[in-house]
Amino acid sequence: MKPAPLRAAILALDGCYASSLAGFGDVLHVTNAHLSRQQHKTGTTMARSFAWQFVSHKGRPVTACNGLSLNTAVPLPEEQLDIIFIPGLYYSGHDGFERMLEAAEPQREWLKAQWREGAALAANCTGTFLLAETGLLQGRQATTTWWLERLFRERYPGVNLQLKSMVTEQDRLWCAGASASYLLQAVRMVEHFCG
Repeated sequence: MKPAPLRAAILALDGCYASSLAGFGDVLHVTNAHLSRQQHKTGTTMARSFAWQFVSHKGRPVTACNGLSLNTAVPLPEEQLDIIFIPGLYYSGHDGFERMLEAAEPQREWLKAQWREGAALAANCTGTFLLAETGLLQGRQATTTWWLERLFRERYPGVNLQLKSMVTEQDRLWCAGASASYLLQAVRMVEHFCG
């Protein structure tokens, strides 16, 4: 009997990097293709596959920082998930970034509830600020984009920032550094969940 897939959500936010958002899904897609090929060759299932969806607050369309319109139309799921990915967010300056973080209060509450129920939360680049806003990184290891190190340390002094690490993980909280590091983060998460 084929095991149930791991349930994942990729959180779409206004002003996110489209590459980060879509790229995490691409890695899950390629992983599923590889697992399917292994099963076809061997007749056995070696690991659970992934079932994911792009989600947004109330299923509203969002616009990535490059102008790409993302019509996810899937609201934040109420059912328990296994993985939630937060993409990098465009830093347009202190005030604009502050407004972006404040506007994400419903997503923060949802993230906290999902983590309490056992979900792994992963954030890339400036998305780590949104994860830190939940308070869950307090006293835990994290990393972020190198050029906003000072701002991160000022906002979240209780976080054990490990800037020399490209990817950190503690207590189901995954952080990745600069923008393209979501690829390494995704591969490490696949290794963690699939072997």
